[in-house]
Amino acid sequence: MKWRWAFFILLGLQALAVIVLAIMLTSGSTGDVVPEREQMSVGEPLFTVETSIARINDYIDEASDDQFQLHADDGNYVFTNEYELFGLNIDIQMQLQPEITEAGNIRLYEDGLSIGSLSLPASAVLTLISEQADLPEWIHVNPDEGFIDIRVNEIDTGEGLGLRTAELSDEGTITIEALVIEP
Repeated sequence: MKWRWAFFILLGLQALAVIVLAIMLTSGSTGDVVPEREQMSVGEPLFTVETSIARINDYIDEASDDQFQLHADDGNYVFTNEYELFGLNIDIQMQLQPEITEAGNIRLYEDGLSIGSLSLPASAVLTLISEQADLPEWIHVNPDEGFIDIRVNEIDTGEGLGLRTAELSDEGTITIEALVIEP
């Protein structure tokens, strides 16, 4: 007779479990509703990346055999390098004034170039750079105007995203924004 009571209790518990499960599945949620994915507007920054002159120098060291160094000096960027010529070490220094263009690119105006103690005309050096250097497609040298354009908006980031420079600090911090360019 005890087995009958155990059978009915077990049957009742199973029926109760089915009823509770049915109520839970059919009733509305009382918790927070997950919001719909927000549509990003074209031109709206999706995220921001910040880098420094030190990190750029690390990249230059890894990507090039040349010993180029970059540092910030009173709002200017200074590229330095040392070459050996006929057993003599010759220092090269190029000062560039950075500016952010309306399109969000970086324009570097040449503001002085010296090789050892000689000062050279910038147009000659920039012409040499534009003709001889193997630069990425998004770096354009304009020797006649005396500047180098780093067109960050031409860097391929994949579909739907573009880049623009947001800020250049005097200490050498560069802030780049990733933008939605296609909805």
